[in-house]
Amino acid sequence: MNTINLKITGNEDSINEALVATEKLAVDGGLDKKQCLHLRLLAEELFGMIRSITREVKADYVVNQDGKSYELHLETEVELTMEMREEILSVSSSGKNEAAKGFMGKLRDIIRVSLLPSENLPGISERTGLGLMNMGETTGSGIREAGVGYEWSMSVYKDNLESKRRDETEEAWDELEKSIVANIADEVKVYIERTKVHAVIMKSF
Repeated sequence: MNTINLKITGNEDSINEALVATEKLAVDGGLDKKQCLHLRLLAEELFGMIRSITREVKADYVVNQDGKSYELHLETEVELTMEMREEILSVSSSGKNEAAKGFMGKLRDIIRVSLLPSENLPGISERTGLGLMNMGETTGSGIREAGVGYEWSMSVYKDNLESKRRDETEEAWDELEKSIVANIADEVKVYIERTKVHAVIMKSF
């Protein structure tokens, strides 16, 4: 098994270094040009999602390669400012979130809501129905309580969609079909424990 282990310091140079290292690992692993591009795109999407939550990416980035199987890990601490907290709560109260566009936008908001202190949103059952997430009771959010935190899985989310009527989930399926990550990745998992977010993208070629 080969591994990349980098500290992302918040500037573009460190992110670019991580992307270049990811692509090199793909080349060294025998992936063709298209496969290397796909792995880089997944890394870019991972960084983009975390940046949309934290504004500035300061994180531990690890890529594990075993043959032609890759796991991209990004782990970061998210300290919600009062402004960020008020923004999330105001949107959840209104039940609307026009900013959450597409599959990754909604996943981002699942993470943001799950980071709120328990006194703001006391139970996961309440959170899954929030308009903020738009992946709630109708479609099945894919998020579940796990110990002291939460866990989200793309495969569980897709299974939940499969269990519903197609006309109820048409928008969600449309978003999946348009998503780079949903189309390329085999699995996406997110683990949330208090202020820590650990996102994983898995891909075998």
